[in-house]
Amino acid sequence: MKNIYSVQQKQAVLKRYHSGVSVRELVTETGIPRSTIYAWLKEGKIAEKDSTISRKAYNQLQEHTHRLEEMLSILKT
Repeated sequence: MKNIYSVQQKQAVLKRYHSGVSVRELVTETGIPRSTIYAWLKEGKIAEKDSTISRKAYNQLQEHTHRLEEMLSILKT
């Protein structure tokens, strides 16, 4: 059975993780499965200056940049 965690619980766990608490400790203290915590970390936000973007959007931008760099190197030859 899937547990549904509140936004406050999720934020508290992620905040503790980012402050240096290991995933193992968080699992022991909260009882939240390790896979759930890692999924939350994977879907987390990446802060850049004044804006935040999702990890998926960040990865898409990286792939797009890589493709453009490849095209540029082909055009240079």
